[in-house]
Amino acid sequence: MNLRLWIGTIVLLLVSLLASFFVVFNMVFSDIFGMAERVGSYVYAGVAYLILGFVSGLAGPTRARRWVWILSVPPVLILFLYTFSEPQNALIHLGFAVLVPLASYLGAGAGAWIRSGKKAPSVPPPQP
Repeated sequence: MNLRLWIGTIVLLLVSLLASFFVVFNMVFSDIFGMAERVGSYVYAGVAYLILGFVSGLAGPTRARRWVWILSVPPVLILFLYTFSEPQNALIHLGFAVLVPLASYLGAGAGAWIRSGKKAPSVPPPQP
Protein backbone atom coordinates (compact mmCIF):
# COMPACT_ATOMS: atom_id res chain seq x y z
CA MET A 1 0.00 0.00 0.00
CA ASN A 2 1.15 3.49 -0.66
CA LEU A 3 1.69 6.14 1.97
CA ARG A 4 -1.47 8.12 1.15
CA LEU A 5 -3.61 5.02 1.63
CA TRP A 6 -2.01 4.32 5.02
CA ILE A 7 -2.48 7.90 6.15
CA GLY A 8 -6.09 7.92 4.95
CA THR A 9 -6.78 4.65 6.73
CA ILE A 10 -5.29 5.85 10.01
CA VAL A 11 -7.08 9.21 9.86
CA LEU A 12 -10.42 7.56 9.08
CA LEU A 13 -9.91 5.03 11.88
CA LEU A 14 -9.28 7.86 14.35
CA VAL A 15 -12.33 9.75 13.08
CA SER A 16 -14.36 6.56 13.36
CA LEU A 17 -13.23 5.98 16.94
CA LEU A 18 -14.15 9.55 17.87
CA ALA A 19 -17.52 9.27 16.14
CA SER A 20 -18.12 5.90 17.80
CA PHE A 21 -17.69 7.44 21.20
CA PHE A 22 -19.23 10.88 20.71
CA VAL A 23 -22.10 9.91 18.42
CA VAL A 24 -23.13 6.29 18.88
CA PHE A 25 -22.04 5.62 22.45
CA ASN A 26 -23.35 9.01 23.56
CA MET A 27 -26.74 8.30 22.01
CA VAL A 28 -26.91 4.87 23.62
CA PHE A 29 -25.63 6.01 27.01
CA SER A 30 -27.69 9.22 27.33
CA ASP A 31 -31.02 9.24 29.12
CA ILE A 32 -33.77 9.31 26.53
CA PHE A 33 -37.28 9.32 27.87
CA GLY A 34 -39.60 9.47 24.89
CA MET A 35 -40.04 7.83 21.53
CA ALA A 36 -39.43 11.13 19.71
CA GLU A 37 -36.07 11.50 21.44
CA ARG A 38 -35.10 7.93 20.51
CA VAL A 39 -36.04 8.50 16.88
CA GLY A 40 -34.04 11.72 16.97
CA SER A 41 -31.02 9.84 18.30
CA TYR A 42 -31.25 7.34 15.44
CA VAL A 43 -31.57 10.17 12.91
CA TYR A 44 -28.60 11.99 14.46
CA ALA A 45 -26.37 8.89 14.31
CA GLY A 46 -27.57 7.98 10.82
CA VAL A 47 -26.91 11.44 9.41
CA ALA A 48 -23.50 11.61 11.10
CA TYR A 49 -22.39 8.32 9.55
CA LEU A 50 -23.97 9.19 6.22
CA ILE A 51 -21.83 12.33 6.13
CA LEU A 52 -18.69 10.47 7.26
CA GLY A 53 -19.29 7.82 4.61
CA PHE A 54 -19.91 10.46 1.96
CA VAL A 55 -16.69 12.30 2.76
CA SER A 56 -14.69 9.06 2.79
CA GLY A 57 -16.26 8.01 -0.52
CA LEU A 58 -15.28 11.36 -2.02
CA ALA A 59 -11.74 11.05 -0.69
CA GLY A 60 -11.15 7.53 -1.96
CA PRO A 61 -13.76 6.41 -4.47
CA THR A 62 -11.88 3.28 -5.53
CA ARG A 63 -11.84 1.92 -1.99
CA ALA A 64 -15.36 2.78 -0.80
CA ARG A 65 -15.94 -0.70 0.64
CA ARG A 66 -12.77 -0.40 2.71
CA TRP A 67 -13.96 2.91 4.19
CA VAL A 68 -17.30 1.39 5.13
CA TRP A 69 -15.55 -1.30 7.13
CA ILE A 70 -13.27 1.17 8.87
CA LEU A 71 -16.22 3.42 9.74
CA SER A 72 -18.52 0.61 10.86
CA VAL A 73 -16.43 -1.82 12.89
CA PRO A 74 -15.53 0.41 15.89
CA PRO A 75 -19.10 1.50 16.76
CA VAL A 76 -20.52 -1.98 16.26
CA LEU A 77 -17.78 -3.43 18.45
CA ILE A 78 -18.43 -0.83 21.16
CA LEU A 79 -22.15 -1.55 21.01
CA PHE A 80 -21.55 -5.29 21.21
CA LEU A 81 -19.33 -4.91 24.27
CA TYR A 82 -21.68 -2.44 25.94
CA THR A 83 -24.63 -4.80 25.48
CA PHE A 84 -23.09 -7.09 28.09
CA SER A 85 -23.42 -4.37 30.72
CA GLU A 86 -26.98 -3.39 29.70
CA PRO A 87 -28.64 -6.44 28.14
CA GLN A 88 -32.11 -4.93 28.59
CA ASN A 89 -31.25 -2.41 25.83
CA ALA A 90 -30.09 -4.99 23.32
CA LEU A 91 -32.74 -4.00 20.75
CA ILE A 92 -31.70 -0.35 20.90
CA HIS A 93 -28.07 -1.39 20.45
CA LEU A 94 -29.04 -3.66 17.57
CA GLY A 95 -30.81 -0.74 15.88
CA PHE A 96 -27.65 1.35 16.02
CA ALA A 97 -25.52 -1.64 14.96
CA VAL A 98 -27.62 -1.98 11.81
CA LEU A 99 -27.98 1.75 11.16
CA VAL A 100 -24.29 2.68 11.29
CA PRO A 101 -23.03 0.27 8.58
CA LEU A 102 -26.05 1.01 6.41
CA ALA A 103 -25.57 4.78 6.62
CA SER A 104 -21.82 4.41 6.07
CA TYR A 105 -22.42 2.21 3.03
CA LEU A 106 -24.94 4.59 1.49
CA GLY A 107 -22.77 7.63 2.15
CA ALA A 108 -19.58 6.04 0.81
CA GLY A 109 -21.43 4.79 -2.25
CA ALA A 110 -22.86 8.24 -2.97
CA GLY A 111 -19.49 9.92 -2.46
CA ALA A 112 -17.70 7.43 -4.69
CA TRP A 113 -20.42 7.74 -7.33
CA ILE A 114 -20.14 11.52 -7.39
CA ARG A 115 -16.34 11.47 -7.42
CA SER A 116 -16.07 8.89 -10.19
CA GLY A 117 -18.80 10.49 -12.30
CA LYS A 118 -18.02 11.39 -15.84
CA LYS A 119 -16.50 14.81 -16.36
CA ALA A 120 -17.64 17.13 -19.08
CA PRO A 121 -15.65 16.65 -22.29
CA SER A 122 -12.96 19.21 -22.74
CA VAL A 123 -13.36 21.70 -25.54
CA PRO A 124 -10.47 21.55 -28.01
CA PRO A 125 -8.59 24.81 -28.44
CA PRO A 126 -9.53 26.81 -31.52
CA GLN A 127 -7.43 26.10 -34.58
CA PRO A 128 -5.91 29.21 -36.29
